[in-house]
Amino acid sequence: MSPLLEADSLSVFAGRKTLIDRVSLSFTPGQTVAVIGPNGAGKSTLLRALSGEIRPQSGQVRLNGKTITSYLPHVLATHRVVLSQQINITFPFTVAEVVGMGANGEATAKTEASIDLVLAELDLLELADQPINTLSGGEQQRVHFARVLVQHAHGQARDGCGIMLLDEPTANLDLRHQLGLLDIAKRRALRGALVIAIFHDLNLAALFATHVIVMNRGCIDSHGPPEETIIDKMLERVFEIETAVSQLPESGAPFVLPQRMIVAQHFRAESDQA
Repeated sequence: MSPLLEADSLSVFAGRKTLIDRVSLSFTPGQTVAVIGPNGAGKSTLLRALSGEIRPQSGQVRLNGKTITSYLPHVLATHRVVLSQQINITFPFTVAEVVGMGANGEATAKTEASIDLVLAELDLLELADQPINTLSGGEQQRVHFARVLVQHAHGQARDGCGIMLLDEPTANLDLRHQLGLLDIAKRRALRGALVIAIFHDLNLAALFATHVIVMNRGCIDSHGPPEETIIDKMLERVFEIETAVSQLPESGAPFVLPQRMIVAQHFRAESDQA
């Protein structure tokens, strides 16, 4: 299968600091990809580069074989959707109005039906007429995810499978809505979408992903299926944590227990010396 999205030797700098260092990746339709790594590893920068939001100092991103910079913004918006980490709306738009922004101003019966369907899917129908700035953080997160889903459906109808880029999509959500969001994203992938999401919770990443990318200090430490990447040695090497990764007997999916984690011995020694 031909790659849908490719990163070819991407490097991004901020002054003298290297945010991403010669990263190369390739993605195909139907994948669910989790990007994990410690704070400052370059995860969000990578997502912004893949989306075309920022231009790397070297290397390039290709979408359907074409450089992403060759797409006009309104065309690019039909191929990929982005859920950013922080979104602030100061005007009192209603939930339905914010979600409807994903339809790019279209007000057809089909669009209205799509908006209602997504509102129901994310338990937002009862909040449809409520101003978004009166909602809790978790409720607002679900509203913005709903907007992204409407934009994705709108673009998918025109251009095919599409790409969803999600930066910490489960932040601020309760347990039920975390699992619900993952299920919705995975169902979109089953219909052909490529979904790439950043996670801090390794258990959610393992539950979600067919493929995991581990980033550390702007580089790709490792990548592959969850059971091959979320392992003891990686946690010690990248997160400086000592623990024993377990696996679910029915699926082999890895999981970690915070109660069994300790700071790696070599890191404790360095901290004591400092």
